[in-house]
Amino acid sequence: MPTRDATGTTRLKDGEYFDFTVSSEITGEVNINYEISAKEVGEGTIDGSNIKLYLTELVDGEEQELMSPEVYNEEASENTYTGRPANEMSLYTSSMNASEEHQYRLRMYVTEEYNPQGDGGNLTFAVKVNVYGKAGDKPLTGAEMLIKKANPEDLDYNSATSEQKKKHGYIAILQQNKQRP
Repeated sequence: MPTRDATGTTRLKDGEYFDFTVSSEITGEVNINYEISAKEVGEGTIDGSNIKLYLTELVDGEEQELMSPEVYNEEASENTYTGRPANEMSLYTSSMNASEEHQYRLRMYVTEEYNPQGDGGNLTFAVKVNVYGKAGDKPLTGAEMLIKKANPEDLDYNSATSEQKKKHGYIAILQQNKQRP
């Protein structure tokens, strides 16, 4: 039956939601970019344009909205960042760089705008939830970013070029003062 968002996003009876977990076991310096998606399966008898999906994350027993209610819509292109193929609906994208676990809750319901008159009843629509992940660079901390951007010549007055000395005069003066006996 057609359902308002206010009702569809809060249903908690058995069979009205799907809970699942995404976890990782990561060692070393790696970052996993991942994406949760949905793909229609089987021969649904109701069009996906009449279906809404809603995704939350369960944190300390409380739900936090990750994706507001959206009509089922498959992405035409793939996501090379996460490895999600084309023709699936993207629900949520994130990354992990340590061993961790996240619990999610997905709800799916018929849109309020759908008019069921003359549809014969017993219509179906089913999706398979997929999670794709792809290794990427680990995000840098603020300190690591500064070190990466730093030019070693900027830090040593004696090896700095004239241009660098002009541009970074303050740093050069500090370095020069450090070298005096």
